[in-house]
Amino acid sequence: MTELKDIKSHYRWTSIDEANVAMLAPYATKTARNFGDKFYEFIQSFGDVGRFLDNDDVIREHREKVIGWYISLFTGKYDEDYMRMLFKIGLTHVKIGLEPHYVSASIAFVREYINETISNAFHDRVTRDAVRGSVSKLLDMNLDVINASFREEELRQYFASSKIQKNIIGGIARFAFMLDTTLVFILAFIAVVAVGFVLGEITNIFLEPYGANKLIVKILGDLLILWSVSELIQEGIKHTKGNKFAVKSFVAVGLAACIREILIASLGHQTDTILVLTATTLSLGAVYFLLSKSQTNT
Repeated sequence: MTELKDIKSHYRWTSIDEANVAMLAPYATKTARNFGDKFYEFIQSFGDVGRFLDNDDVIREHREKVIGWYISLFTGKYDEDYMRMLFKIGLTHVKIGLEPHYVSASIAFVREYINETISNAFHDRVTRDAVRGSVSKLLDMNLDVINASFREEELRQYFASSKIQKNIIGGIARFAFMLDTTLVFILAFIAVVAVGFVLGEITNIFLEPYGANKLIVKILGDLLILWSVSELIQEGIKHTKGNKFAVKSFVAVGLAACIREILIASLGHQTDTILVLTATTLSLGAVYFLLSKSQTNT
């Protein structure tokens, strides 16, 4: 918050202004209760005032505080304690969810009420104008400090909220990275297992030379899947670095698996199985083509 001496300097507040406002003190004391009545009549026009003043005890306490603030305007004690009191008013308004607009409208009403009091109390035009000018400065300073508390409290809440949001988003991002990394490790493990299968099939060629043709077909199918898994691992690594998720690579694995099964089924002349696998392969091929075309266009 701006320091008190700076506030007074910026509004050109002087000892003459304090003396001018102090002249209103006797009238303020006499009209304090009437001011409280008029002020409450005014705030009823806000419509949703019942949301903040919802029972008789709250209304009674608030009314006394408003009257006390009104009288304090004319005491001449505009020190740090006075500014802290105004700042606390603003903080209370923020906590209950009152919009600054209502405070500004209320100050405008107070200004109008005091100007009427000044008109009735002082018949000399020079004195009347001087007092009115000093009161206007004082009300502007009050509004400035109250609104400053609004801004500082809202900024504090905003940055606190931003920090929480940042922590939540950061936690989710770290969790997503862990999932991506886990997926890459699982794919790497599957690739190692696939390599084991290929090596096992190659070994079987030498152990069962009469079934070499079938084993070679299986090895080719296994290599096709291994190639697809390798591509999937590469895409997974790219995804952990921020690239888009490559659905196309998963479709490629499905295609490789179907082709492998077709090769194996062709050795056994399983016509029905071949037809089903061929239809599946064509469907996956169409999906793969569309995904490739979409990525190219992008």
